[in-house]
Amino acid sequence: MNTRYDLYDLYDQAMKDNIKNCLSESFFGTSTVGERGQVVIPAEAREEFNIQPGDKLMVMRHPVHPGVMLFKIDSAREFLDEFQKTLDRIEKDEEGRP
Repeated sequence: MNTRYDLYDLYDQAMKDNIKNCLSESFFGTSTVGERGQVVIPAEAREEFNIQPGDKLMVMRHPVHPGVMLFKIDSAREFLDEFQKTLDRIEKDEEGRP
């Protein structure tokens, strides 16, 4: 047996297991779109993400697959702020290089 291929097989299986676990932990249930286009967010998802009545959500098209994604605006803003700080830090590090 070739050890290199054995390692690739182990890595491949680990990645598949990781994806399965991630998907099973990310699934909250299903919803049906109502006549007025409204969707009910399952209670477990609302609890985990602290989604309260009146919260504003961004609705975006998934960049690769057909579907939509929901984000709390505050969470998206926090992500973008952290992303901007990272970009600023990278630019500062590059300016200091010879």
